[in-house]
Amino acid sequence: MAKINLIIAETDGAYLKGLVNYISSNFEDTFRITCFTNREYLEKYISSGRISDILLIKTDMFYEGLMKNSIKSIAILSEGGNMDEFNGLPVVKKYQPGEKLCREILNIYYNNNPEVAPCKEVKKQEGSIITLYSPVGGIGKSTIAIEMAKKLSDSNKKVLYLNLEDLQSTLVFFECSTSKNMSDFLYFIKERDENFKEVLKDIVLKDEESGINYFAPVDSVLDIEDLKVDDVKFMLQKLIEVNMYNYIIIDLSSTFNINYKTIFEMSSKIIVPIGQDKLSSVKLQNFLKQLDNLENFSFIQNKYKDNLETIIPHVLLREKKPIIQKIYYDEALESVSSLIYLKNRASTFLRCIDELIMKLL
Repeated sequence: MAKINLIIAETDGAYLKGLVNYISSNFEDTFRITCFTNREYLEKYISSGRISDILLIKTDMFYEGLMKNSIKSIAILSEGGNMDEFNGLPVVKKYQPGEKLCREILNIYYNNNPEVAPCKEVKKQEGSIITLYSPVGGIGKSTIAIEMAKKLSDSNKKVLYLNLEDLQSTLVFFECSTSKNMSDFLYFIKERDENFKEVLKDIVLKDEESGINYFAPVDSVLDIEDLKVDDVKFMLQKLIEVNMYNYIIIDLSSTFNINYKTIFEMSSKIIVPIGQDKLSSVKLQNFLKQLDNLENFSFIQNKYKDNLETIIPHVLLREKKPIIQKIYYDEALESVSSLIYLKNRASTFLRCIDELIMKLL
């Protein structure tokens, strides 16, 4: 979700500084802040036509004609008393806990702009959708996704591995000899089939060794490309609503499109594996420019080697998003051919995945 452009107009510089520091530290992924202590500068800014989602303004900064501008929402910052509104505008009390003040600002904004309010139905089960994505090809994303799914299944969780890659690698890890596959599932998605749960049970396969549920690959890459945003929303919401899985592990390609953005918004966690090299840094930097909110993103380094220099993109440093896990290079992974192979040989990798799951879940 895009950051909300919040303008704060307050003549008390000390109070303003404290408020901005609080919002920046606790709601940095929600608000983009611009502040003014001088009404003349505020008027020039507003009249310039810049995007303004909500204005929080002190009464002594308020001026005639302000409400004629293209500000989506305006709230009055009040020092106290029994004032509930000012010129028909809602009032936010100045001296109250910072979190409550910010929540009031958000409520005012979303009440005036319901079309941008976050969907409350998406995350009915906290932690249910975990997405693996990387702008870097060949970084080992699918192997990480599969092993995470297996570890969760080993802990008695019901897991669905949902591979939405253009060119799917499911065959590397699972037996896929079946008459029905993901193409059939996507057909029912587009048809908005009312018997979703029955359709799911009929098409989904289960690996007896690991306990992971999965789909056989699509017949054609075009079946994935043909999905629209509404199809993706319907699919993920229904997968949650049927309540058959504790976790849905989504595996995406290294491309980026509007469907992926929708998946990110509906995911509880997005895990992004990258390398240590400049190519990884540049690709990640370009990818992050497409996003408005990094709140649910976690970044890891795969195939890590101590003797190599690590290049961290500036945007991660700026957004205070650390590399939460280093998955050390494991030579055994260079010839992965099955889940059993992973279990028997890739000990370093498996240990790192254990650590990652502990940090995330």
